[in-house]
Amino acid sequence: MEFSRWKGITWDSAQFQAFEQEAVDDLKSQLADVDMLLVKTLPTKHCVSAVVSNANNTKWIHVVMKDVHENADFEQNISLRRMSSERDWKGDVFHSCAWNELGANIAKYMGDQYDDEV
Repeated sequence: MEFSRWKGITWDSAQFQAFEQEAVDDLKSQLADVDMLLVKTLPTKHCVSAVVSNANNTKWIHVVMKDVHENADFEQNISLRRMSSERDWKGDVFHSCAWNELGANIAKYMGDQYDDEV
């Protein structure tokens, strides 16, 4: 995903919706490359937030791109958190990566140590 065109704008609702759709489409592409699935996107005001799972829908990760209004390098500080279920909002610690590393990091955190660490 090319982020340069989204830098330094005022972020009205239409712009954020277009950005969010582009980000979700890119996330789906990254997930397909590592055999993971987008379960759902979550409604937020100025963040991109989603739940992803492995192909068997037995492991989940919450992905968050923090507030694009207040975070100038929003694409460099993506938070990932393993979940014990699709609705676990209090589980594991957050890990961080850049957007372009998202697919590889999701695959890594869904790995063999998933159950031991969640």
